[in-house]
Amino acid sequence: MKNKNSNTMSRSCASSSCQTLSGKTPADDGTQKYWFIFCDNKILTREYLDGSITVVMSNPADLGLAVNYQRSFGHFQHARCYLAEVTIVKELGNDMSFRGMRSVFERVDSELFKLVGRAFQLLHHYQNNIYCPRCGNRMSAKDAEHAMVCSGCGFTSFPQISPAVIMAVTRGDKILLGRASRFRSGMYSTLAGFVEPGETLEETVAREVFEETGIKVGEITYFGSQPWPFPHSLMVGFTAVYREGSITIDENELEDARWFSADNLPPLPSEGTIARALIENFRKQWR
Repeated sequence: MKNKNSNTMSRSCASSSCQTLSGKTPADDGTQKYWFIFCDNKILTREYLDGSITVVMSNPADLGLAVNYQRSFGHFQHARCYLAEVTIVKELGNDMSFRGMRSVFERVDSELFKLVGRAFQLLHHYQNNIYCPRCGNRMSAKDAEHAMVCSGCGFTSFPQISPAVIMAVTRGDKILLGRASRFRSGMYSTLAGFVEPGETLEETVAREVFEETGIKVGEITYFGSQPWPFPHSLMVGFTAVYREGSITIDENELEDARWFSADNLPPLPSEGTIARALIENFRKQWR
C-alpha cells in the first residue's frame, strides 16, 4: 500500500461542478488531467495503509494498461477529466484494484463519486451504442456534446437517464419506511420507484406509495435530487403526508413496511444518499 502522494484525487476534494468539454480527447497540452479507468464496469482504486481508498487518476498508458475507449467528459478544479475503458495486460500493484461502483460509493468523497458516476454513465452509454439500433452501422462519439452518432443513417443517441422518485411519507411524528430483500440485514429505507410514461413526478409518488403499501398520500412536496449511476438513474426526492389507509405491502416489492418514530429508527441507508437525507430531515423535525 502506498502513501497519498500519488496521482489520485483527495477524499476531501473541494466542491466544484464538472462541466462539459468536447467529446474527443485533445492533444496533450500540459493541462493537468484526471483519468477514470474502468475494466469490466469497475473503477481502478488505490487502498492506503489506514484502509481508506481513493480513485487512481493516472494516465492508463503510464500504468501499462491497454485502452479500448477513451473520452474527455469535463473538468474539475481546473483539471481535464477523461474516462477510459481498459484491458488488463499486467499485474497491478498490491495497493491497486478494480472495485464495483457501490463499494466505491460508500468509501469516497461525495464530490469525487459524482465524477466517477458521471464517467461510468457515459461509458455505459458508449457500451450500449457501439452499433446503431436502427441500421446496424458503427456509431462514433459526437465532438461537441455527449452523444453517439451513426455513420450510416445519422441517428443520434444521447445518454439514457431514468428518473425515479424517492419519498419520505410522514404521519404526525412517524415516518413510513420499507424493507426490501436486497437490503443489508435489518435496514429500512424510504419508498422509491421509477416514473412511468405519461406520469408527473407527483403522480408517481402517490402511485408508488399506494402500490407498495396501500397508503394514500397528499401534500407532495419536492425535496431534492441525486444522480444515481446504477446504472443511469436520477433520484428525485419528495416529502408526502399520510391521508388514509393501513399498511398492506406488495410482497413482490417489500418484505416489510412500518411506521417509525424519530427516536426509534432502524438501521438506515448510507450517509450521502438522498434516502438518508430525507430520513435525517424528518428526524431533525422531531428531536
